[in-house]
Parts: sequence; C-alpha cells; structure tokens
Amino acid sequence: MASTLKNAQLTLTGSGTQDTLITAGASVEIIIKGIQIVNYSVSTITVRMWVNGVANNNMVLPPTTMEAGDYGAFNGEIVLEPNDTLRAEANTASACTVTVSYVEIT
Repeated sequence: MASTLKNAQLTLTGSGTQDTLITAGASVEIIIKGIQIVNYSVSTITVRMWVNGVANNNMVLPPTTMEAGDYGAFNGEIVLEPNDTLRAEANTASACTVTVSYVEIT
C-alpha cells in the first residue's frame, strides 16, 4: 500500500449547490487530516459539509455562520472509504474557499 499526502482546494459555487471536494477512487481510501474554510467575501455566509450524501445524518459540519473575513479549521480525522465523497455548500456564490489536507492510500 502506498500513502501519498495531498491537498484539494475549491471555491464553493454557493446558492445551495453541494460541491464535491474529494471523491475516493474505487480502490482508494482517504484519511482527511485537516480542513480550512476561508470566507474572503465582505458578507456573512453559512457553510455546511457532508460525507456520502447530503442528508442530515451524513452531515459532518452543521450549518455554520462565518463573518466576512472569517477563518475556520477542522483538525481531526475523517476516513473516506472507496467511492465515498466529501461535499460542502455555501449559501453565497464565490464567497469562500475550502482546503482539504489528506492522505491517499492506494
């Protein structure tokens, strides 16, 4: 098994769109080590995140309000098994960037 350190970064589409940040491949496991969210807009936004679907029972970050210029960080571990996804949503278009640091195991 090979382990590779990676980062993924995405500006969220906003307006209720659940953007896919990471998808584990069919034979890949991913260990998320950290997530940073930056609200670079001049407005307050709301952000939320899910693993494997967008139902409430899949939520890993409930609706969280971020003031203009705010920064949030998650420093823990979330495991994505093969074909799992990490998704995020912001209520405002092009207002925040999400960066995910992870280990990909193949």
